[in-house]
Amino acid sequence: MRDTPGMDPTGLDQLVRRAVDAELKRRNRKLFSFVAVGLAVVGLGTAWRSFAQASCAQTLPSPLVTFCADAPAFAADVNGNFGALATTLQNRTGPLTAAGNGITTSGVSVTAAGRRGSFDGTELVMDTAARRGSAPDGGTRRALVHDANDTLTINYAADYTNGVALNSPFTVYGSQTVTGTLSQGCPTTYPIGGGAVTMVDMGVYCITQAAPAGMARNAVSWVEANEFCVSRGLRMCNFAEVSAAARLRRITLYPYAGGTRDTWTWVSQTATDNNSPGFGGCHVKLNDDHPAYPLGEINCAVDGFSRTTAIEGSCCF
Repeated sequence: MRDTPGMDPTGLDQLVRRAVDAELKRRNRKLFSFVAVGLAVVGLGTAWRSFAQASCAQTLPSPLVTFCADAPAFAADVNGNFGALATTLQNRTGPLTAAGNGITTSGVSVTAAGRRGSFDGTELVMDTAARRGSAPDGGTRRALVHDANDTLTINYAADYTNGVALNSPFTVYGSQTVTGTLSQGCPTTYPIGGGAVTMVDMGVYCITQAAPAGMARNAVSWVEANEFCVSRGLRMCNFAEVSAAARLRRITLYPYAGGTRDTWTWVSQTATDNNSPGFGGCHVKLNDDHPAYPLGEINCAVDGFSRTTAIEGSCCF
């Protein structure tokens, strides 16, 4: 390049360099300003989030995020809260888009202090697969049904294959109607007087197979025998019960030979053929080896307070 007359080349170079340096410094200052603003925004957002989380207590259950007053709500936190609620709800009721789902949970506690708990439905089903009886296919197990004619039905249609069990004590009020056979379970032994006596199952009642200790012959009267049975949660047997057990050889039959004499058992009094004071006890003959007395003969003309050596006692329930 040719020099312009009157211009100093060295001076021109210096002017160009100064102009370039000035432009670079201006651009650097601008870039620094953008960086500073960006860092400030990030720092403010971080500080704002930290402030929002630290300025109020966590009141929602984890993992939900508690939002503080006058603090920003971040999309991730809001979406996280709704996601947790949706997951919990679907675990209880099934998919949110499905209609008619119930509640599935490991346990339900209903508190209705001072108010009535209410169940709006006609059937209450209780079913555990591991406890199903002869219908393991999972057939309906209707525990309670609001039946026709405003009737409460337990174990509707015999859904529970082994029936219904009621543990004692329980009380039944009012008149009752029994359709079918009424049977009572009978234990093989029953605790009496610190020991145990053998019980015989007669289908609708149980009877002691032999006289319990303390009720042997010449030990008690009719009145004492009655008190003995009642005090041990039993009752005295009636005529028909003792007669049936004796005829079926279901209770001990005592031999006549060997000096044991004729053997009878006290039974509950239902009537008396002797109105004299102190009378009214009844007994039934147990053994049939005496020709003068048929098996099961009943005698109600016995002094209720006398202790007859030939008479023992039995209890029933």
